[in-house]
Amino acid sequence: MTGAIGADHFVLAYAIDDKRIFLNDPYGFPQVSLTIEQLGEAWRADKISYKRGYYRFWTNPRRIKSPTEKEIYEPAIKSFVELYEASRGKAKKDKRLIGSEAIIFEADRIRQKIATPDEIGFLTGFMLPMSASRALDYAEFFDAHNPKLAEMKRNQAALFGNAQVLAVGKDWENFYTVMIE
Repeated sequence: MTGAIGADHFVLAYAIDDKRIFLNDPYGFPQVSLTIEQLGEAWRADKISYKRGYYRFWTNPRRIKSPTEKEIYEPAIKSFVELYEASRGKAKKDKRLIGSEAIIFEADRIRQKIATPDEIGFLTGFMLPMSASRALDYAEFFDAHNPKLAEMKRNQAALFGNAQVLAVGKDWENFYTVMIE
């Protein structure tokens, strides 16, 4: 990339062998592989001026324990709650919108044709597909312990997917209706 894309970014490593790491990258590179050296070069981000934090590279990781699903789920839920509460507090302090209020505000900006073409491109090319993908990941994570929450996340993924189709088709009135559901 030659500049910041305006949001967080992540990849998921789903397999590794002696030479390659197999990744899903929601920003347009699903099911790809890189050599370990290529991943290291990308991860260092030496040529990216807007990077934050510092580079870490671990070799020979070893499993130190094998937690049960319950031992994974319970601290994860606690962490999610803490993160959301901290985000709400920071947003309130910074006088920024968050959650459904932010979604409705942005959907209305798009409907009123206030949003820039770059914002709309980012929404259709990254934010909506990434949000749908994350919602499906959460649904799978919640399935065994909270089926109601899992179903809510699946519904959210469907709404984001529908919104993406409407946005690509520039059907802003129906896009707005879907986004405020």
